[in-house]
Amino acid sequence: MLEQHRRRRLPISVVVTAGGAAGPRLDPTLDSLGDFGQVCVVDRLEVDGAPASITLRDLPLDFDWVLFLDAGEVVSSRLAGELSALFHLGVPEHVAYDVLIDLRVAGRKLPFGHRRVMRSLARRDRMTWPVPGQRTSRPIIDGTVGRLRGRLELATATDQRRRLPAPRSARDRETFGVT
Repeated sequence: MLEQHRRRRLPISVVVTAGGAAGPRLDPTLDSLGDFGQVCVVDRLEVDGAPASITLRDLPLDFDWVLFLDAGEVVSSRLAGELSALFHLGVPEHVAYDVLIDLRVAGRKLPFGHRRVMRSLARRDRMTWPVPGQRTSRPIIDGTVGRLRGRLELATATDQRRRLPAPRSARDRETFGVT
């Protein structure tokens, strides 16, 4: 399934991997993408030879730059502003950018160490994907990689807190909403 929304703003094609998610997980992601020139939503995206509903080469992308997101990841206003400045100043310095992802549980950002880095933005003509068996899911970049200061936010369902380790401090109990 491929659903496409065209807008003319940032010269970036956003590929959102929904993985069958709908409604509550996908809606916030799509709501955060109003500044981007193109948004493509796919069920699954083949990047490493595994069976999938669509490959990156099959997507009718309008732009050289691609931002990869999963359902539930939200572009923060700071990241959108940073991307806007980066692309309106001319050609970006690097051919790919890593973005930090902050985890939110029950609407609250988790403190200290609950984040991960993703290679989220890249020029599609300067990246390849690892072959099956390699121990990475990041694209292989032909050129320099920068890091953006703005962040993605990954909002989880309220009941996700049950899968996290037991809170050890008063601050953790407050963050997780545990009394």
